[in-house]
Amino acid sequence: MLNSPEFLLPGREAEALKGEFPWHAALLHREFRSVKFTYSCGGSLINEWFVLTAAHCLINQNNGKPMATGDILVSLGAHELDKEDNCVQTMRLQQIHIHEEYSLDSHKHDIGLVMFSERAIFTPRVLPVCLDICETEEPNFYQQYGKVAGWGFTEKNALSDWLRMTELPIVDYSRCLTSNPTIFANTIYEGMFCAGFANGMSICNGDSGGGLVTFTRNRWILRGVASFTALRSEASNVCDAKQYAGFIKVQYYRRWLKSRLRLKSETTMKYSPENIETICGPNNCGERKINKRSLIVNGRRSFAGEWPWQVAIFYVKFGDKIYFCGGSLISDLIVLTAAHCLYVVYEKRKAEKLIVVLGENNLIESSVHMQEVVVRTATYHRKYRQGINDIGLLELATPVQFNDYIQPVCLPRKSDLNLSLYGASGTVLGWDNPDNSIVLRSATVPVVEDHNCVHSKITLNEAVGNICTGPPANGNIVQYKKVI
Repeated sequence: MLNSPEFLLPGREAEALKGEFPWHAALLHREFRSVKFTYSCGGSLINEWFVLTAAHCLINQNNGKPMATGDILVSLGAHELDKEDNCVQTMRLQQIHIHEEYSLDSHKHDIGLVMFSERAIFTPRVLPVCLDICETEEPNFYQQYGKVAGWGFTEKNALSDWLRMTELPIVDYSRCLTSNPTIFANTIYEGMFCAGFANGMSICNGDSGGGLVTFTRNRWILRGVASFTALRSEASNVCDAKQYAGFIKVQYYRRWLKSRLRLKSETTMKYSPENIETICGPNNCGERKINKRSLIVNGRRSFAGEWPWQVAIFYVKFGDKIYFCGGSLISDLIVLTAAHCLYVVYEKRKAEKLIVVLGENNLIESSVHMQEVVVRTATYHRKYRQGINDIGLLELATPVQFNDYIQPVCLPRKSDLNLSLYGASGTVLGWDNPDNSIVLRSATVPVVEDHNCVHSKITLNEAVGNICTGPPANGNIVQYKKVI
């Protein structure tokens, strides 16, 4: 995997964090006339029985026939392939599935499944990713950035010793085609998409079969399977990282995936058909155990009136008042908050069902200086989409009465626009999960440079217009929308 210097992670160059891609698998092929297995391709764990990969990773390149199950091993939870690691699970195969229309002569239908001979055990380093099996393609599919991991070729034209990661934008068909008609005219079709910057940062030899994932609705979703790259020259068999790369579109093959997985359940009785709709079962995919700490980590308890602009936003449902977000009072009628707090499953939260509580330090015990105000209107940035332009406003139905416990916070001035915040410290506030923190907490955090955001769920695309806070050493990085 090739990665440019500005996107380096702490430690070794472009290194992924252990557990950052717990679904990423290594496919090992038996060497010819040997008992030794060597790394060949990547793959994605989609449940405790199956890994999704590229079809060409399962084909004998010499004769064009499917490989025998005994000639492939799958390594789960690996980080450095050549080192002993107690977290690694080595899986033998029971079955191999290659798309019926795949041929070595074409990149089309380059998708396959392998089934283990025994169940994988989920651990913090071994977890499944969600599959994109929606019936319709998301409207913003070609406006997303995806993360890709792999042990593929580095700048030294050799496999990486450790798992690397990079982030690539998904590129629409016309842009991909016009970039290199010779390469893409006969390869890109509705079941494939391009991704990359075409600037030297891309997947490369050995990254085939690995997944391109995006973070949507608090889940990591497998959107693509690495299939091919352009070559540097006709005489070379090494990737050209200055060209876009081709990925199989998972959503396009949803019916094939469902039918293959259902077939396995009927023939082996080891995979439950009732889980087909989400592949690995409800609420059991696309999560990872790193970067899952509360937003306010080790924060101190705040005292009443210390942060008089902090508000709690509640949603009324069936007569119950449910806390779901915080906000900042910026005038006697306006609260500033995040757009995602006002947007649920592509629908606005109805303003008449929102209530703002001010002057409250404890979400359970009401205080005499607390005020509760109904929301009149809720608006969010017209160009909001997940992680981008994530800012919204609430207009209150009646003006707030200021006192020692309820005061507005100042907004930055226009003259602050070019002010650098890197290296400065700020205070973040929140109740986070009311079950764990019913009292308002605060934490002092440094503002860090944008490239450190790559550790977390934050993408490079999302860093524009945002600031990131938190020490990069422990991965606890949080993103905040700039208001200037």
